[in-house]
Amino acid sequence: MAKQIIKKFGGLRGALDATIEDLQHIKGIGSQNAFGLKLFQAISERYAKEKILSKILLDSPNAVGDYLREKIGKTKKEHFMILCLDVSNNLIKLSDISIGTIGASLVHPREVFKEAIQALATRVILAHNHPSGNLVPSKEDIKITKNLVAAGKIIDIDVLDHIIVSNNDFYSFKEKDLI
Repeated sequence: MAKQIIKKFGGLRGALDATIEDLQHIKGIGSQNAFGLKLFQAISERYAKEKILSKILLDSPNAVGDYLREKIGKTKKEHFMILCLDVSNNLIKLSDISIGTIGASLVHPREVFKEAIQALATRVILAHNHPSGNLVPSKEDIKITKNLVAAGKIIDIDVLDHIIVSNNDFYSFKEKDLI
């Protein structure tokens, strides 16, 4: 039946765009099967539309800072996160790598890049919050960033930025030429 439908309507798109009446002209396709195909078409179109609309474009430090302030800017403990992106800087996945204390978070390249590799990300943005509100990166923040940028180069995943956020502002390593 499927082969007959594809042949008659010139492919899947033609079959899905066919009317219920046209579908019923195929031997074995009754009103219920035709309705099922049209239902499948409607669900597929809605899924595609929602997926396109749900893309979050993170193409500037401001866009990332605004996004992260909403996610972790108000938390009381330090969260270290990775934003996994596709080649067009659309967010694929946001992962909490480590939740630390008020002033510290433990981070290891293995955990950071595991998330990026599983998400098939081509680039990432590192991020963490400073619950104190002081956005100046610590020596440890700078060291971790350098190590993660180096690890990313080895596995061909670009580290685009490291953003530190607070409740009302952000700091970009890229804007300060630290990446």
